[in-house]
Amino acid sequence: MGKDNAKERRMKKRAEERQPPKQPAPKQGKVKQEPKREYSADMPSQLHCPRCKTLMDKGVCPHCGHYVYVPMDKGKVKKIKLVLTVVALIAFVAIFAVIQSKK
Repeated sequence: MGKDNAKERRMKKRAEERQPPKQPAPKQGKVKQEPKREYSADMPSQLHCPRCKTLMDKGVCPHCGHYVYVPMDKGKVKKIKLVLTVVALIAFVAIFAVIQSKK
């Protein structure tokens, strides 16, 4: 009986040696995030096509047609948000006025 236990212990030890070492579990608190890319005036005003190296026009290569996303500048985004807010406010006031006139 002593031999069986010793044999089992040796087999168990060999099996543990074959397995890769256990890695610690990742911390749940802080998760590493990639830094946000800010697009601003620091970006080059002239972009070259990654395929054919031709100067691109508004994110589209005139030579091969390759398309690169070029985000709007912050000024345009603010103007669009302002216009949409004003339009939504006017629509809300118009709907409210129609509902009040029917009562």
